[in-house]
Amino acid sequence: MDDTYYTTTTTTQVSPETQAAIGIVYLVLFVFFAIPSIIATWQLYKKAGKPGWPAIVPFYNTIVMSDIAKLGIGWAIAAIFVPFVGIYVLVKFVQQYDWGMGKILAYIFLPIVALFMLKNVNYKGGAPEATAYGPAPVNGYQQPQQTASPQYTQPTQPVGTPAPGQPVQDVNQPNQNTPGGYPQA
Repeated sequence: MDDTYYTTTTTTQVSPETQAAIGIVYLVLFVFFAIPSIIATWQLYKKAGKPGWPAIVPFYNTIVMSDIAKLGIGWAIAAIFVPFVGIYVLVKFVQQYDWGMGKILAYIFLPIVALFMLKNVNYKGGAPEATAYGPAPVNGYQQPQQTASPQYTQPTQPVGTPAPGQPVQDVNQPNQNTPGGYPQA
């Protein structure tokens, strides 16, 4: 019996040049697609009144995105497991802003281009709700609250204290106004 049939394996060697080229392609994809996509999503979350940090958290970013897109948690769970549902949630998310179809496609396919268009985008998906991070910003900016300062009133004089400008009697010193230096009963 010939045992070499079961023991021989074939391996393919990948040259270091090919490995370097693959690494460069991944680096370019990361720099020109992943990082701008995270930054753009972070900014869009903030314009919708949500914190930006969920843009970098896997799976949770899909839940926040479906929340902004006015879809339920079921859509978020489906988007995590079914890729085409994720594209639907992404399109519904971007439609919550005042972008046209060209800008939506730029956000999906060329996020580095979408970074330059974020300055003019406004959230139109309804009034953002207040979060644990404070009141929701309106169009990405929250006006500082002006607090009315109360009118200054003269404090009332407590009973038994001298009027302003009168000397205060030291309780450790004898009373100089009474005979013998002690208070009279």
